[in-house]
Amino acid sequence: GTPLFEKATSLSQFDIRNEPLFHNNSILPCQWERFTLADYRRLKEETSKGI
Repeated sequence: GTPLFEKATSLSQFDIRNEPLFHNNSILPCQWERFTLADYRRLKEETSKGI
């Protein structure tokens, strides 16, 4: 994988390398302290408004 993917696999609490569901962009297998679940939901809601 790419260096970014290697870093993600080392930091994620999930087995993103071996679980195909985590390759789906509709879920968020990697997150960081400054990007909360509330932030994700708000972003998801705002992007769906244009559809």
